[in-house]
Amino acid sequence: KELQGIKHTAVANEPMYKQMMVSLKNFPGLYWLIVALLTFFISDLYAMTAFMTKITYEDWGYSSVKAAQVTSLVCLANFITAPAIGWLCGKTGFKVKFIIAGSTFLFLIHIAFATTQIVP
Repeated sequence: KELQGIKHTAVANEPMYKQMMVSLKNFPGLYWLIVALLTFFISDLYAMTAFMTKITYEDWGYSSVKAAQVTSLVCLANFITAPAIGWLCGKTGFKVKFIIAGSTFLFLIHIAFATTQIVP
């Protein structure tokens, strides 16, 4: 039923959003760690594609076309390797370890790209 624009449930006449917040608190800490790592991994991937073209063009002296090609290799590698790594995670059961390793590896790659003085 609806009372003053807020939906209520039949259980204890409690607003639905309060029940949802209580259920969110019941998720284990490992779940929230995985959510945080996946969020970091995806946002890190987008940051890589956003800033890598600028780094390769301005700092490394690549042409704009070659800089865009180098940047697109990150997405291409992700597209090709994601199914294989997903299959491997399913077979081994080490999903959390793969997420932690992948996020750490991607972060270190970004630091290396940002701080290197050597033009590849």
